[in-house]
Amino acid sequence: MRLTGFGCRALHTCTRLVLLNRTVIADGTAEELSDPDIWMRTFDIGANSPLLQVLGVR
Repeated sequence: MRLTGFGCRALHTCTRLVLLNRTVIADGTAEELSDPDIWMRTFDIGANSPLLQVLGVR
């Protein structure tokens, strides 16, 4: 999944991220965006989504 690879690289290389889903869901550093709920709301996924594990937030 291309988005997953991008998300992982972004978490490790960017100093700040903005997560959008029709509006700003979150804005901050990788450490500030470590709550799985933020990613679940952004990508409309459940708590068991493999995306959370790949991102390292689960």
